[in-house]
Amino acid sequence: LGKSLVGTSSHATLLSTGGGPRSSGTPIRIEELRPKDVVLLKSGSTVPTDGRILKADTFTVNESSVTGEALPVDKSVGERLLSGTVVVAGVAEMECSASAAESFQGKLQAAVEDARSSRSEMEELVNRFAEIYTPIVVLLS
Repeated sequence: LGKSLVGTSSHATLLSTGGGPRSSGTPIRIEELRPKDVVLLKSGSTVPTDGRILKADTFTVNESSVTGEALPVDKSVGERLLSGTVVVAGVAEMECSASAAESFQGKLQAAVEDARSSRSEMEELVNRFAEIYTPIVVLLS
C-alpha cells in the first residue's frame, strides 16, 4: 500500500499462514498478508488489514481514524477489526479477512488516489477556456 493514509507500519507479526501451523512470530510486509493469515496485535500497533479477533483477554482499540468516535472501544473474541485502527491496550490474535489492498484502508487509499488523478468536467472546461482566453488577453495588453 505504499504510504498509508493513517501512518500504519509496513510490517506485521505473522503467527500462521492460511490456517497452517503456528510460529512464534515472523515479521511480514503488510502487502503480503492474505485472508486466513493470523497476526499478533500488541498495544500501540496499528491493525494491518481487516479481520476478526481469534484470541484476546482484554483488548481495546482506537477507531477514531475510521469512525470518528473519540473514545476507545473494547473488543472481544469474534468481533471485527478494521485496518487503520490503533490498539490502545491488550494483546490479541487476529485472523485476516482481506488482503491489504482489499481492506478498508486499502479501498480508502485507492478512492483518494482515484479522486486525485481524475478531473471534473468543469475543470476541463475551464482549462480549455484558459488556453484560448489567456493568450488573447496577453496579446491585447
